[in-house]
Amino acid sequence: MDKLFHLVDKFKGSGFGATLARGVSGTIVVQMIAAGLGAAVNIYFARWMGVQHYGVYVYAYTILILLLLPSKMGLDTALMRFLSAYNARKDWSRLIGVIRRCHQIIGLTSLIAVMIGSSILLGFRSQFAPLLYSTFWMALFALPILAFIHIEQYALRGFSRVVISQIPESILRPSLLLIFTGSIYLLSGNLSSPIAMASNIAALIISMGVALVMLKNAIPEAARKAPPSYETKEWIRTGMNLFFISSVHLVLTQTDIIMIGFFRGTDEAGLYSAAVKISAFLLFFYYGINAVVAPKISEYYATGRYRELQRMVTLASRIIAIFSLPLGLAFIFYGDRILSLFGPEFVISSTPLVILSIGQVLKAMGGSVGFLMTMTGNEKIAAQVIGLSALLNIILNAILIPPF
Repeated sequence: MDKLFHLVDKFKGSGFGATLARGVSGTIVVQMIAAGLGAAVNIYFARWMGVQHYGVYVYAYTILILLLLPSKMGLDTALMRFLSAYNARKDWSRLIGVIRRCHQIIGLTSLIAVMIGSSILLGFRSQFAPLLYSTFWMALFALPILAFIHIEQYALRGFSRVVISQIPESILRPSLLLIFTGSIYLLSGNLSSPIAMASNIAALIISMGVALVMLKNAIPEAARKAPPSYETKEWIRTGMNLFFISSVHLVLTQTDIIMIGFFRGTDEAGLYSAAVKISAFLLFFYYGINAVVAPKISEYYATGRYRELQRMVTLASRIIAIFSLPLGLAFIFYGDRILSLFGPEFVISSTPLVILSIGQVLKAMGGSVGFLMTMTGNEKIAAQVIGLSALLNIILNAILIPPF
């Protein structure tokens, strides 16, 4: 019993181990709930919409995520990095300034992205199937809302509010989406991809409102009263470097779905995306732990606490590896049974699931190396490495998708 109380006291402590343990445990609980909700959304959507509508929805949502990147310009990650440093140094003027400026810039860039996307849709309307055309329109309306949710989420992480930062997008949005679409399906007996995307917009609007309230409450009182100080050029320069990294990372994770849709059609893209979504669960602990570690890296680096920084990232990397490997083996040996939850036609994606699972496990075992570079001003080196990887990915997809 004494050992138990001692463990509880250590858990409540202020050291990096206790901070990491609290943040990781809370994040993992949220991530587990989010993973379950995400799986439920994809499984029910696949069953309610069928292969055709589900494939169109997945394809349109993938395009939405691609458009989201230039809308954010890397300012979400940059905001988290600068907020962590400013908050640690109590630099309230720059803190309030970076929050305001990032919201202003993202509001403008997301509006520009919607205008460009609308022009493309209108100009090439004859090239789109009616179902895909209407679903794309809905996805465009969702773009600015999703961009603001992301900027607020990363701002909350900058204030070390890692657990609650995930609630609006990862828990509230899919919960509302299931309620809205489930009600529609029960009332009408079917669910189309445009209606599913419209339901997504409604869920995103509510989630954005909740995220805004959370961010307002997280800003220190002293920062609210401080006159804003702007270093826009530095913030944008850092954001653009991080934007490049995010862009090529998205190429690595989404190009396969886009190129399969281009070469083989949206039906096969939908089938393959089921394997992608399942394999993504292997990064559950990777992203959950790094969501806690990333702002702490910036904080420790900004205040010169290098020994604590080294100990933290070493511990985080070991935890990620320990938990990711067993889950990867389960996906490799029992992937066909898991895919059958989407429907019997999705079992054909079992071989891609094995290949993807191996890759995801290797990525997870790399630990926090990417965040360690981007949170300490070494984003250019990280960009070069991931850029070469993304280029190789595109080349291999173009060569191998058509014949296989």
